[in-house]
Amino acid sequence: MTASTAHPRALAADLLRGVALFGILVVNLPFLANTIYVDAAAWTGADAMAQFVVRLLFEAKFYILFAALFGYGFHGLHTAAVRAATSSGWRYARRLTGLLGFGVLHATCLFVGDILVSYAALGAALWWVRDWSDRRLVRAALAMLGVALVGRGLLGVGVALDPTTPTDVAAMHATATAAYRGTFTTALAQRLDDLIAFYIFTPLFNWPTMIAAFLLGYLGARRRILARPGAYWRRHRRALPWLA
Repeated sequence: MTASTAHPRALAADLLRGVALFGILVVNLPFLANTIYVDAAAWTGADAMAQFVVRLLFEAKFYILFAALFGYGFHGLHTAAVRAATSSGWRYARRLTGLLGFGVLHATCLFVGDILVSYAALGAALWWVRDWSDRRLVRAALAMLGVALVGRGLLGVGVALDPTTPTDVAAMHATATAAYRGTFTTALAQRLDDLIAFYIFTPLFNWPTMIAAFLLGYLGARRRILARPGAYWRRHRRALPWLA
């Protein structure tokens, strides 16, 4: 019996990764096709309806699922390393460093809304909690969700107090569009400028929830909830309303 048959890959996890990537793509497509400065004044009624549907059904939802699957995958990586007697923090650090490198290139050369840098930075936390008890993981995840509520509240206050007018937004959108349609140098400079705004937003909006999802995904892998998902959820169907 080979290692792959002794410990088969959870196909449900791969299926969920595909679903999560689709949802993330739906959210990011407008920013891939445009700038981060939303000029709502130029929207049609169909644009506004599409934005409403995306915010209701997709935004701030699928990245959480993907983050949970990152934690789920870390458990498999760590388990395989322990089984092979090669468990090493340095090996995991090299993987995260490679992820960080790809993230930096992606953020500066392709898309300002990069998440790989965040995964590399926050993924290090999983190494330090790998031996925590289930209860401690749950408590830490709930604490991070509390931090997430505070962070999003601060963002809400910041938006309410933001003195930027629709005219200012339209001007920033026009400037960014011209830069991205210019040379590689002007596009790179604009992307670096946009990254400043992005990394003011991301730590408050994404990071605490991502850490919570990492921890719960890691716990879920311990419980093997995706090895036989149907049987697991039948036993724990009372938890489904809370999950929703």
